[in-house]
Amino acid sequence: MTSKFALVIANTEYQDASFAKLTAPGRDAEEFAQVLRDLAAFDEVQVLLNEGEGKTRRSIARFFAERKRDDLLLLYFSGHGVRNDMGQLFLAAHDTEINIRPLAKVNL
Repeated sequence: MTSKFALVIANTEYQDASFAKLTAPGRDAEEFAQVLRDLAAFDEVQVLLNEGEGKTRRSIARFFAERKRDDLLLLYFSGHGVRNDMGQLFLAAHDTEINIRPLAKVNL
């Protein structure tokens, strides 16, 4: 039997002043999570709001590692992204520092 799981990540505030404060991602994440629960009948929806890189990375890794082959998985991110010198795009967490190089890559 297929189960449906979602991990919804959003950041509205950043410690690094280079990132503008955002208002929409927090509201978007909560509303999207509610739609997944109510209308799409997801079995589990986890929301991370304004978490640091360490917790975000561990949550993503755990999210994928704990599932079965036939499960439906949805990873949703709302917030800033950062490109490195090679053009790769990275998710910006609450504690991302834009001037620290190299940016760590999230392996999915």
